[in-house]
Parts: sequence; C-alpha cells; structure tokens
Amino acid sequence: MIQNQYGRFMHHHELYPLLGLKPGQHLPDEGFDKTVQGIRFFCELKSNKGRRSPHRIKIECLQCNRWLPFGRFGQHIKRADHKEGVR
Repeated sequence: MIQNQYGRFMHHHELYPLLGLKPGQHLPDEGFDKTVQGIRFFCELKSNKGRRSPHRIKIECLQCNRWLPFGRFGQHIKRADHKEGVR
C-alpha cells in the first residue's frame, strides 16, 4: 500500500517525487510505466484531442489486478473483499 508519512493514502503531490517528477511538474506527454514500492503505476498518453484527461495516472490493485485511477484507489481498497485476510 502506498501511504504517506502519517499512514494515510497519498495525494498526487506526495506521489510525484516517488515517480521521479518534481511537485507541480506536468506529466510527460508520452506517459510512463513505473514500479514504486512493488506497485505498478501507468501514466496514459496525453490526448491529441486537446481535452484534459484528469485521471492519467493509474495504479494496479495487487488484490484484484484491476487498473484504477490513482485518486480513486483509496476508495477502492476499502471494499469489503479487500479487507485484511479476505480475498
């Protein structure tokens, strides 16, 4: 689980340094695929349509192998079937 120094789910400004980005820096247009603390992260390519894609950074859930937007991961991991000891 990716947690900050207080044991809470990270926000994007706490995650960026772990991904090798500076806080406030734009995500690379070409995207990336990185592993941090054993968890895979994927950044989608920038859209050519000029529309903003608010959920470009995805994280892989280690329990169900689903790719989720990073900002929604905290909600997802609280599911009843993701609690400790239940699969």
